[in-house]
Amino acid sequence: MRPPVRRSESPDSLTALDYYQGSVAIGHYGDYWRKLRRICTTEFLVHKRINASIALRQKCIDNLIEWIKQDAEKATKNGDRARSSWTGERVFRLVSGVYGVDGEAELGGFLPFLKWFDPQRIRRNSEKYLERLLEIAGGIVKDRIKEKQSGVEKKTHDFLDALLDDEGDHNAQGPDKLTEKNITIVLLEMFFGGTETTSSTIEWGMSQLLRNPDSMKKLQDEIDRVVGRDRKVVETDLNNLPYLQATVKEILRLNPVFPMLLPRNSMQDTEFMGYVVPKNTQIFVNAWAIHRDPASWVDPLAFKPERFLDSDIDYKGQHFELLPFGSGRRTCIGLTLGHRMVCLTLASLVQAFDWSLKKGIKPESLDMSEKVGLTMRKMVPLKVIPTPRE
Repeated sequence: MRPPVRRSESPDSLTALDYYQGSVAIGHYGDYWRKLRRICTTEFLVHKRINASIALRQKCIDNLIEWIKQDAEKATKNGDRARSSWTGERVFRLVSGVYGVDGEAELGGFLPFLKWFDPQRIRRNSEKYLERLLEIAGGIVKDRIKEKQSGVEKKTHDFLDALLDDEGDHNAQGPDKLTEKNITIVLLEMFFGGTETTSSTIEWGMSQLLRNPDSMKKLQDEIDRVVGRDRKVVETDLNNLPYLQATVKEILRLNPVFPMLLPRNSMQDTEFMGYVVPKNTQIFVNAWAIHRDPASWVDPLAFKPERFLDSDIDYKGQHFELLPFGSGRRTCIGLTLGHRMVCLTLASLVQAFDWSLKKGIKPESLDMSEKVGLTMRKMVPLKVIPTPRE
């Protein structure tokens, strides 16, 4: 196990069971973190790897669309489907519990001396969620270790294999060596990054489109024009859908999943814009406020994807008025994959269905209030009626 990370850097919900000690997202910068970052980027999140899993993502989207169609038609679900749905919902609840989406702000983040007392029981409450999730992820890791020990040759080499290769490297020594617990935490963290953040962004996106029917129609028209109605939208279509790309940027601008990004600590005394920032100062970046700053955006509270059609502003951390994924060496490593998933899912939902609100709810009255924990979800979950487009 590597040297302990200073707990002040980590949200209380992620200090339970020493989760923060094996984390990429909240880990302290050093040899261990650089090793994990390298493995994650070269073995999992490079374009070659992402492109290799296109078929898997398409299958998941196809299953989602089919599930919605069956649900809309009130088809009777068989036992397997019901068990699968229940298991997925249970895991999602566990992840939500860890992220603290009950809306409580962590007082320890603003008054560090309170972290040790855990006055809101955030760390103790999240421990029960993390324990179960680590048990699930740990089971996957143990099964793969047994598989590797059996000597059966695999046709593919995936992210988990790359982590286990390092764990099994007897030449690797010292605090930056990966352990089975570290690998379990990293695997779980990749799952965190692909569930809560993606699903929340899509929910915000559908809410914004339903609140702005003109934008919904423009998006559907673009997909019909570029892709047509005779085939499904696929990942290779995404770069040919500028209004879709603009729509997703506008969703990320108004509804960043991590409104305060993740907290960081200064590694040394720093002077910035005339301010002295002492070493070990915890720093919060208020992306939510930056994205709504009237000094950077015209009519900042309005949902207007058109603002990005003739703009070179992007979400990759080079334009500081739009930072949903952070910036610099601590940019979210799942940026490319996450953006693809949001674009593909949103385009598929809009292409396959016409969406409407429950009777009596007007678009302008749709509740858009926010529930903020470590992540930002809708206070009132979106409920809509899908009608398959023929």
